[in-house]
Amino acid sequence: MKYTVVVTFYNSEKTVRDTIDSVLSQTYDDFEVIMVDDGSTDSTERICKSLLATDSRLSYHRQENSGVSVARNYGIEQATGEYVVFVDGDDKLLPDSLGQYERFLQAHPVDVCFSKFLLVQREAISVQSPLNCKAEAMLFSTVEEKKAITSCLLEGRGFYDFWTYRVRDQVEYPSCIWAKAFKVAYLRREDIEFRKELRRCQDLDFSLRVALQSSNIGFLPVPTYRYVIDEGSLSHKYNPQILHLFDMLIDQINSDLRGVHDKSIWNDLYLQLIFNFGLHAVERGTKNPTSREWKGEMKKVFSLPKYRTAVRKARFRSFRNYKENIKIILFKLHCYSILRHIYQ
Repeated sequence: MKYTVVVTFYNSEKTVRDTIDSVLSQTYDDFEVIMVDDGSTDSTERICKSLLATDSRLSYHRQENSGVSVARNYGIEQATGEYVVFVDGDDKLLPDSLGQYERFLQAHPVDVCFSKFLLVQREAISVQSPLNCKAEAMLFSTVEEKKAITSCLLEGRGFYDFWTYRVRDQVEYPSCIWAKAFKVAYLRREDIEFRKELRRCQDLDFSLRVALQSSNIGFLPVPTYRYVIDEGSLSHKYNPQILHLFDMLIDQINSDLRGVHDKSIWNDLYLQLIFNFGLHAVERGTKNPTSREWKGEMKKVFSLPKYRTAVRKARFRSFRNYKENIKIILFKLHCYSILRHIYQ
C-alpha cells in the first residue's frame, strides 16, 4: 500500500537534508513526501526546493507562519496514501520504518499503529516504548483495551518524566504524533484534525481523540523513529502564555472525555496530568525565578479552580509511580523548595 509522509519544518536549514534523506532512503518505496514549510525565515525554503528535482515523490508547500497544526492538517488534506506518517523537521525515520508498518498493517489494517522509537539526548540513545500497559500486545480493540490506551495518554508519569529531559529505561511517551501511522480514511471519516487554536500539546489532544474514536489500535513493538531532544526548542523555553495554553488544552480534554461512559479514566491519571501541567506552567511561565518568586507563582497557579481541584482530589497511587506520590505529598506539605529541586 502507499504511504504519505508529512514532514513539517520551521527554520530547519541545519537538519532538513538529513531528515528528507532518512525518508527517501526507506527500504519500502511506495510513498509520497509532503514537505510543509511553516514560514521559515532561513534557507529552509531554498533547500527544500532544491530537493524537489532529486525525487518525484517529493512535493513542497510553504505557508505563512501559522503553526505546526495548520501544517499537519495540510498534509492530511493532500495525502494520497492509505496511511499518513508525521515527521518533524529535525528528526529521522529509521531505514525500515515504512517496511515495518507495511508488514504489520497488511496483516492488521488498524486505524492507528503505535510503534517504539529511539530517543537521543546528548550522547545517550535509548529505545523507548509509548505504552506502559500490555506492552507485548499487538492489537487493542475491546473497551477495556482502549481504556488502557487512553489511560496511557493521560498518564502523568510518562508524560511528565519526558519533559524533565532525563533518559530512562521506559519513558512511555504515548501522545507524540510521530512513531505512529494513521489511516487517512479514518481521520477523514471521523473528521479528526489538529486543533489550530492549540499552540502547545497538539499531539496529546490529537492522539487522545484518535484513541477515543477508534475501534482498533495496533502496536508495532519495534522502533521506527529517531527523536532528538533539543533542549533549546520552544517546548523547553520560557513562555509567559503557557498557563493560558494549558487551560485551553484541559478544556478540550474535558470536552473529549465527556462522552466516555467509563469515568474511571477521569480519575487519578487525569488529575495527575493537570497537576503536572500546573507544575510545568510554574516553571516555564517564570523567567529564572528566585525561590521566593517560584513559590509565589506556585501559589498563584494552584489557587486556580482546575489546579486546586486536581491537587485536592489526587490520591496516592501504586508504588510503581512513587515519584508522583512524593510530588503530591511535598505539595500538600507546602515543601515547595524540595519540590522544585525534584522537578528540576
